Amino acid sequence: MHMEGFKKSLAFFLLFFSGSFLLENCSKSAAPAPVPTPVQKATALMVASPWVMKSLTIDGVADNTFFVGLKITFTAKGYTAENGAPVWPASGTWNFTDTNATTIVRDDGLTVLVENLSSSTMQLTLTWTVTTTGRYNSVAGKHVFIFSH
Repeated sequence: MHMEGFKKSLAFFLLFFSGSFLLENCSKSAAPAPVPTPVQKATALMVASPWVMKSLTIDGVADNTFFVGLKITFTAKGYTAENGAPVWPASGTWNFTDTNATTIVRDDGLTVLVENLSSSTMQLTLTWTVTTTGRYNSVAGKHVFIFSH
């Protein structure tokens, strides 16, 4: 009789241990969620909502006379701009040129540096090479745009 009690205890122990092992392994997730790349993070921030220009400097000088009311709305590969001509065309496409999400190139070939990007602020810097007058005015030089939501 003593041996039968031992067998029952051993069977119970093995069953309990196996069940616990299975439950523990089933509760673990298959794989951790992938970590977004810098490009994915930056794209998500850029497309979150329209960006409104708060300030502009041209060659280090603050200038609030150009691009008054500039608003840019980004999509994953495109953008629309209001009140940005000629520096910001009404629409176009863009792509990151590096894996760190610090530089984009627009479909017109212009390179734009993404120097500060958060959920509430975006700083874009570009060099504009043409001074224009008429319907749309612009000044050649290094343009630093500060945008917010």
